[in-house]
Amino acid sequence: MEMERGEIRLSLRWPALTVLGAGLIMSWAIAFQVGRHWSGATGAEETDDGALAMFMEEAELNPESGRDVTPNVAPPQSSPQQPKPPPPTPTAFEFESGKYYVKVQHFPRSRQQDAVDACKFLRSAGVPSHVWKRPDEFVLVATQPFDSASAARSLIRQIQALGGDYFKGGGGYDFQGCVARKIR
Repeated sequence: MEMERGEIRLSLRWPALTVLGAGLIMSWAIAFQVGRHWSGATGAEETDDGALAMFMEEAELNPESGRDVTPNVAPPQSSPQQPKPPPPTPTAFEFESGKYYVKVQHFPRSRQQDAVDACKFLRSAGVPSHVWKRPDEFVLVATQPFDSASAARSLIRQIQALGGDYFKGGGGYDFQGCVARKIR
């Protein structure tokens, strides 16, 4: 480091610059991932108009569908005289634009059954909920809309209290990170 005409001049050799550059890139990447995780946003489900629809594979994710959840079972062969019934259409939960919803818990793709079990637990406790299938995760969402984040606080407290019971009962999740998010 040199001081010349009121300016500080820092001279670094290429190995030091390489290490400094790599550290800077890693810092940006970590900050990006932390921000992405805390915001819960991947952008994969959002559309240009801001509407957000949550579709799920009914037989796999909706514990209240009443349909058989056995995956990949070939349907019985029907005779040519019998007309084929139309395939079942999965139900979809659609967010209301401009409303707040409580994101209860994020689940890695490998923990799909945990998401379904947690959804069943909340529903049995009187909290309408839905498992949202995203490209890299499942998100458990309470489906009651609110006009503001403050209006959702009582539901958040209720879910957090239920989460304590769920965790103590061996559920593995305590729902303490649930938060109200506005759907644009």
